[in-house]
This record gives sequence, structure tokens and C-alpha cells, in this order.
Amino acid sequence: MDIAQPQAPRGVPTADSVTEQLRAYQALRNCHRAWDLAAEVLRKALGVPLCVESCGLCCDFNVPVALEVEADYAISILLGRPKAEQDAIVSTIEGWLTEFDPARGLTLAVGHPAEPDEVQRLAWAVQQTRCPLLSADKQCLLHEARPMSCRAFGVTMPTIPGCRRPKPVGAPEGATGYWLEGGEVEQQLAGYVNALAAAAKPRCGFFPTLIFSRLREARFRELWEQEAMPLGKIVTGVTRVPWRLFANQVPPRDVQERIARAAETMARSDNCPHG
Repeated sequence: MDIAQPQAPRGVPTADSVTEQLRAYQALRNCHRAWDLAAEVLRKALGVPLCVESCGLCCDFNVPVALEVEADYAISILLGRPKAEQDAIVSTIEGWLTEFDPARGLTLAVGHPAEPDEVQRLAWAVQQTRCPLLSADKQCLLHEARPMSCRAFGVTMPTIPGCRRPKPVGAPEGATGYWLEGGEVEQQLAGYVNALAAAAKPRCGFFPTLIFSRLREARFRELWEQEAMPLGKIVTGVTRVPWRLFANQVPPRDVQERIARAAETMARSDNCPHG
């Protein structure tokens, strides 16, 4: 894992860079359509909706990791929104990006040295927190541009502990955690993901961080120089496949257990509606 460095302005794109970006966008859209189709296949097979309206439980415990092209696509969607809405979303991300969390050990600021194992621990701590793009009424602020790691939840990835998906038709009482694993559908999805990996740059990071650092480059640089961001929130890496898209990429058991305990606590509170 690396630390996201503030970048110089990217300048005027060349014809080649525009062509490459368009090719990556097309590969990403193919992935989106493939996941939408996989979700519909699973929904029909289970006979119930895959998500409960205004739940947001999976987003309460997951800041998604995404490829740079996914952040660029989200920015293109965001820039089509009214200016006031753009500013509100960017401000929300900045508030999250500059928030330290001593309870989770997120006290080390950017600019301070850290061993690779510590950087990895901080990244895990961040990933298990609430996504800043989840609104107060449990709606995703950029749902149509959400990354593949979000689309995979409950489709090709196991549902989060405490998931409120209705009981599938004919399933035992309490059985909700069904997902697509193996088979032709997953093979097709993997093919689209591999095509995206070939078309897009392999760098990835936390989805909100990538959006902010690319949309507000000067402000990101300023916050960096002020050491105003927790180091864990700006961790990046190089990968050919985004994190956590298929069941064989599930998080470690101790992480699953912590999420399960937190989800159980939330289920007993009024903070997460039961649909």
C-alpha cells in the first residue's frame, strides 16, 4: 500500500489520453451493465428484492475501494448535477477526509512516517467505517456512479452480517445471505473486470478520497501541507482487480466478527430503520 501524494495539475489532455479514457469508461460501463444483469438474475432466482429501501447497512460499515477510472466516472456524473449539490457533496467528503477518529486509532496525520504494516492496519480501520456518501436518510449520494465494490455486495459478495434482505422464496427461516458464486455468471463478470483492468490504470484508493483529490487538487494539496488528513484515508495501491468483488475476497474473520457485532448493535437501535 502507498500513500496518495498530491499531484500536479494534469494539464490539457492529449488525443491519446482521451482515447484511453474513453476506452476505460466503456469497459467500466460494461462492468456496470454486467453487474446489473447479475443482480437481476439473483433477484429472480430468490424471488425477493435484494435490498431493503432506506437500510444502508452495508454502507454503514464500508468505505469502498475503487479504481481511479471509477472516481473519474463519478466526477463526470457529479459535474452534471446543480452547482449547489456538487458543492454540498464535495464539502461532505472534505469533512470526512479531515476527520480524525481516535477510537479507531486514526490519529496519525499525513506527512508522518509509518511502517507498511501500520499503513495496512489504518486502511482496514478506515474501510470498516461509514461511507461519507451515505446520506442521513440512508441514500447513496452518487448511487448511479457507485463503484463495483458496492455493486458486488449481496450479488457476488456475501451480504453483510445483519442484512435485512427478505427471506428468499422456499428458504429456511432467517436465511437471507444468498449470492452468486462460481458458475457462468461469475465467469462472465470476471471477464468484464479483466477487460477493464487491461483498459484502465491499475491504481486504486478509497472512493471518496479519489474523488476529492482529483476534483479539488489544490485544496487536497493544501490539506496535505497542513497535515490535516488522517494518513489511513489517503492510502492507495496498485491492483489489476478492485478489492472485494467476489466471495473469495472476503475480509479476515476478525473483521467479519467486528462488523457482525456492530450490525447487531445497530439493529437494536433506532439509527438504522428495519424497512
